[in-house]
Amino acid sequence: MRAQHGFHDAVVYQVYPKSYRDTDGDGVGDLRGVIEKVPYIASLGVDYVWLNSFYPSPGRDNGYDIADYRAIDPAMGAMEDFDALTQALAAHGISPMLDMVLNHVSTQHAWFQAALAGHQRYRDYFYIRPAKADGSLPTNWVSKFGGPARAPFGPVDQDGRPMSGEYGFSSLIGVITGSMIPVIGVLAASGILKGILALLTQLDVVDSGTPTYTFIDAMSSSMFYFLPIIIGFTAARRLGADPIIVAIIGGVLTYPSVVAMSNPATEGHTVTAQIGRTVFNSDFFGLPVALPEGNAYAYSIFPIIVAAWLASRIEPWLKKVIPAVVRSIFAPLLEIFIVSALVLVVFGPIVMTISGAIASGMTWVLSLS
Repeated sequence: MRAQHGFHDAVVYQVYPKSYRDTDGDGVGDLRGVIEKVPYIASLGVDYVWLNSFYPSPGRDNGYDIADYRAIDPAMGAMEDFDALTQALAAHGISPMLDMVLNHVSTQHAWFQAALAGHQRYRDYFYIRPAKADGSLPTNWVSKFGGPARAPFGPVDQDGRPMSGEYGFSSLIGVITGSMIPVIGVLAASGILKGILALLTQLDVVDSGTPTYTFIDAMSSSMFYFLPIIIGFTAARRLGADPIIVAIIGGVLTYPSVVAMSNPATEGHTVTAQIGRTVFNSDFFGLPVALPEGNAYAYSIFPIIVAAWLASRIEPWLKKVIPAVVRSIFAPLLEIFIVSALVLVVFGPIVMTISGAIASGMTWVLSLS
């Protein structure tokens, strides 16, 4: 093999993993198939292996409509397979070359979804233009796939900004579903583990109250209990906020002392006011706070999604007004304080009241049948 001096005299071997070699019989090539062929590739005297797209993709552009640049398409393997591939190539003195395709993304990419939800920071990443006066597309450009190169980006005004109405509702649904999709598998696994624990208890294999029962119960229940933290992270990524900060706000909503304040059985529990079914059982600087009785905001998702939306609006403003020299400390400090306070005092009770009313309405409708 020749010495590597950049690309001037290097030999590059291109691999389209999806059709290269299938090792698990599902009809789709995979990274393990490339690993199996590394000795053959090395025998050709190549310096680089150029890997075409193997990222998650809806597949509308042969894998080049990439939904996540930091993951592997499950049909082609996992990150462990990519690590093994790079190690196998390195053992033969071959360097990998990745097809990144950074000039466009899939409509399923988190950035595009955040832009679709109206987050201005991510809208600036894309060429979004208002329609012509007659409502037609802004250009007559033609796509190489056929048809126009442009497509409507939801209802927009003359400045190219999202309009309210049905589009806003669909965006809300998109944020909720997009925040839940990454954790659906873990939620299902936790539910199954709960069922297994119940079966073990029923068969007297594990007794309730024992350390073993407590550990397994923690394994199965922690995902549900700390759901605001997990959903806070995924919702923040969806909306363009800082995932760590929003996850911390989720931790505020599930903090043991906060949960204890919502439990009527806790010593010192008080009710400061009550409006209808909404019970105000705490206060924040004298402002009444209504924590849902029993578990506060543990197990809930809607308040933390609202928190992620608030964070996505507050973060850009904080970055503008706080000097750069202290921004890394005071921006997250103020964001956590402001968003947590708004959720606890204003938005949390509103969201829980609305969701409770919807649940009661559905229960009433079902009772009629």
